Amino acid sequence: MKKRGQLKLSFGMIFSIILIIVFLAFAFFSVKKFIDVSTSAQITQFKDNFQSDINSVWNSPQSNQELNYRLPKEVQKLCILDSEATSSGSNSDIYSDLKFYSGNSNNVFFYPLEAFPNFEGVEIKHLDIGTITANENPFCISNENGKINLVLRKNFDEIMVRVAR
Repeated sequence: MKKRGQLKLSFGMIFSIILIIVFLAFAFFSVKKFIDVSTSAQITQFKDNFQSDINSVWNSPQSNQELNYRLPKEVQKLCILDSEATSSGSNSDIYSDLKFYSGNSNNVFFYPLEAFPNFEGVEIKHLDIGTITANENPFCISNENGKINLVLRKNFDEIMVRVAR
């Protein structure tokens, strides 16, 4: 006579396993949403700080400030685009992608665009877009380990603010 083992799982045990799976799925979903909110907040904070610094330089008679900003590491480049001029320079291959999102007068973009579907581009006021993008359109600054370093300049005879690397 052969004896076989029999595995009996009670309804309570099966229900507990299902609940554990549901709780784990909800936890992963919640963590992902929290990270998305965190990166959105970081981009919004960058936009507000950048506009505030531009306004400060714009309101001064002359300025030359080197500034550092933090952006999510998913952003490879911060690009300034003159959508009314033609593409030129080393970043001309992404010109058409950026121009597609410039319809609402956006002039600053976070590249790659797919990384943040809600923040493809923003409008920053008081920038001398024509001068910034004269030699390179779009004018891009690389994000190195979550940090963007740039220089804001304005001379006595200038009305708008220029951005440099």
